[in-house]
Amino acid sequence: MALTTLNNQSVASVTSFLPLSYSPTTSDMPSGSVLAVHDLASSGTAEQTVNSNTMTEMDTFTLSCQANSKFIWFMDTQQYIKGGTTVNPTFNLTVDGTSVGPSSGSGDSKSATFNHPFYGQNTFREVQFNYFVTGNLSSGSHTFQMRVAQYNPAGGSITVKYQGSKIRYLAYEIAG
Repeated sequence: MALTTLNNQSVASVTSFLPLSYSPTTSDMPSGSVLAVHDLASSGTAEQTVNSNTMTEMDTFTLSCQANSKFIWFMDTQQYIKGGTTVNPTFNLTVDGTSVGPSSGSGDSKSATFNHPFYGQNTFREVQFNYFVTGNLSSGSHTFQMRVAQYNPAGGSITVKYQGSKIRYLAYEIAG
């Protein structure tokens, strides 16, 4: 144990008590504690145009987690553009191929009207923010896929990653 002097008193160094590679586990932390934060972005900047209400892959990430933890994903679409005033994007997160939301076309249960925020507004550049919450996961690696589809395909197309803007994500691993 390393001793130092502070105001003429011997004090043990804090680093002598904790191993340098200490990483909390879900059993060490109360439910709701943040275990890890992942700052992520689309790997490519190629524009992606969507012309149907069928969910298609937008971004895929593989992350490891601890047993019984869950993830809260925040998404910032950066720029997208609509091909008409009555069309909007619909986003969905899957974990290992299973949808996080209540259905593949309705976004996440925390934001059931995620496909309506700018409906009927304009055909200019827009941005949306949303979040998705997974259920408790087993320990190990999991594949997270953000998907996009079109609400009201008859209204026109949707182009995400418009002008090379990457979709941004913050993924928080939370103790279950």
